[in-house]
Amino acid sequence: MFPGMISLSRVSHRDLARWYLQLSQRTAAGMGLPDALRDSSGPPAEDRIRMTNRLIAGESLDRVLEQVPNWLSVADRYLLSAAAQSGRMSEVCDRLATQHRSLSKQLHSALVACLYPLIVLHGALIFAPIPTALSFSETTGFHFDSTRYFFNMGAAVALFWIAVIVALTLARWLPVTRRRLQSIIPGLRRYAKARSLARFTWSLEAFLSAGQPIREAFGGAALVCDDPLLTPRLLDLLPEIDRGQPPGDLLEKIRGLPPGFADLYRSGERTGGLDRSLAILTRQAEEEAQHALHSAAFWYPKILIVIVALMVGLAVVRVYSQYFEYLTQLGG
Repeated sequence: MFPGMISLSRVSHRDLARWYLQLSQRTAAGMGLPDALRDSSGPPAEDRIRMTNRLIAGESLDRVLEQVPNWLSVADRYLLSAAAQSGRMSEVCDRLATQHRSLSKQLHSALVACLYPLIVLHGALIFAPIPTALSFSETTGFHFDSTRYFFNMGAAVALFWIAVIVALTLARWLPVTRRRLQSIIPGLRRYAKARSLARFTWSLEAFLSAGQPIREAFGGAALVCDDPLLTPRLLDLLPEIDRGQPPGDLLEKIRGLPPGFADLYRSGERTGGLDRSLAILTRQAEEEAQHALHSAAFWYPKILIVIVALMVGLAVVRVYSQYFEYLTQLGG
């Protein structure tokens, strides 16, 4: 429905949260969407002006959203489209603001967790080339080649950051590659699964709040979930939902859902409190994702320290072996 657009522009979750909050406040006060877009801030000004002008010219919001660069996620496009159709733009924008604030906090926590491992790793990269610059000989004795040391250290640091930049670039432009990596890395696999489930329950609640019928809301939330295993399984339920089957009974067929997920969903479905059940399920999934992220942040630095210790130990052994060989030569 909304193809991703390639663009070099990048908008932070914090800026998106501020933008959605402005749109929510302005549309709640009775301002039309074109005026709200023009007077808001956050995304690139040229994109907001282009969206405003096209809406004023009479184009549909769906058509306008198709042309927005990829700083606007597919999930946000679906929800904004549903909000426009139901006339609940203010409520949906408020939900999107809350969601992006949460994502901004999670990203900040992840970056903070990466600082200590980066410091440790750079310490290893600084120390590891020392043995390659040391030499012992009968004629010159001990010699430290500073030129060779700084060249090797610079090459090691440069190769590390090139690898990081390439990995981040691939993760951004090739989401399939990112999902595959997440599915095989312990800790990140658990985090990715919980985040996908949280996206599903949160977006389903948002779609229903925007007035979408259950079939369209369920299908849209399955697409927003964007999980290589969960999304197709959820989409497979749509024909049965079309035949009148309540999703709560069908969710028991989905492998990989947490224990009690289907029961809580069905309970809310039957009591008329599905929005509350979905809010609880979203909170549980987000807590599981946070726990997985904290667990990875705890264990991976420990593993890295062990690797660095081994590297340092090998470097020390190499230096001493060179020194003992030099002493042997002197004694001979």
